[in-house]
Amino acid sequence: MLIICEPQCIGFEHVELNSALITLHRNAFPKERILFFAEKSHLEHVRAKVDGDGGSTVEFYAIGVPVSRRYESLRLPRDLATCCKIFHIARKNGCDKVLFCSITGSTLFSIKTLMKFYSELKCVVIPHVILETILDKPPGNPIEMPFWFRRVLGEGNNDNIFYLVLGESIRERLCREIPKLAGHVGAMDHPYHFVNTERSIRKLSIDDSTISFGFFGIGLRKKGIDLFVRMAGELREMKAMMRPNFVVIGKILDKETRSRPLDHLEVPSPVQPLSRDQYDYYANKVDYSLFLYRANTHRLNPCGTMYDAFSYLKPMIAIGNPYLEYYFRTYGDIGYLCEDYEDVKATILKILNEKPDARYLEQQKNLLNARDRLKIYGIPDEIRSFWNKK
Repeated sequence: MLIICEPQCIGFEHVELNSALITLHRNAFPKERILFFAEKSHLEHVRAKVDGDGGSTVEFYAIGVPVSRRYESLRLPRDLATCCKIFHIARKNGCDKVLFCSITGSTLFSIKTLMKFYSELKCVVIPHVILETILDKPPGNPIEMPFWFRRVLGEGNNDNIFYLVLGESIRERLCREIPKLAGHVGAMDHPYHFVNTERSIRKLSIDDSTISFGFFGIGLRKKGIDLFVRMAGELREMKAMMRPNFVVIGKILDKETRSRPLDHLEVPSPVQPLSRDQYDYYANKVDYSLFLYRANTHRLNPCGTMYDAFSYLKPMIAIGNPYLEYYFRTYGDIGYLCEDYEDVKATILKILNEKPDARYLEQQKNLLNARDRLKIYGIPDEIRSFWNKK
């Protein structure tokens, strides 16, 4: 038996990740009974995706989750109660495996406090977005210090706790930051439900006169939405053999960028999220995916929108960072890895003038091969070994 718990997400938040994690473990342990606990609306969204995958039955149970708060200490009573409930259900059913799909400082504090009394349990914890906070300064409020994520992550670890991070570059950076975690951390690629898996390779430029470049996901400054808008304006003024077209495939949260003139690019829905059908339409429409993330992004958390490039077979044009560099090294020519903004602009201008049809087809083939290797087949051997360890 395996219990999977999402202790904080509400609604659509991280539905793709959590449904993929369930599918991954269901494939790895087809004879195991799996129980999933989460907030009611989140649970229903996950259930819809998991049920669509077919396979063995997963049992779904709604739980209350703490309201997101600025102070971790205010979350503690509810987090402690949730973890206590999960561990009690595990012991009552003879379950020795508990997976937490995400974590907060107070949740991890609760887990480590309670595991002193539940030594038969093995816990895998997946820290993703929160990992970036270990690079922040300690909280100024002394009441918050016990729940500072860097502190609670580094203390009180034993053979019954294992951390699973979503990328090898993230594991390497985390172990440099907190060396004593080295024996407690494993890495895997971000599990992902690839949509429309029969999607085929197509030629560069649908109309033979325009090449389209897409910004995938929510438009935030740290993800370079302001640079994307700026680049669209600059390249529009330059002469080239092909016309450029820039498309924002998602809403723009950065208010400063949203307030500027955007008539030189396509922004189908600047304020409201796109529906799945709309997202598919615009994602299929573009030729390349553009990643202009600033240097301080994805040091310790994964890039989910990168997987859209794999899913829709859109070669990437990206400013390099360790997370993206790992995938370029692993899967070969899947796009263009650039030094900086000006290098990206020069690369796009070269594409517009040369229209590299043959390379474009080869890049799509490499993305397709990478997608086959990234499909949700099973958990890494080190995690299976941890689960099976007596």
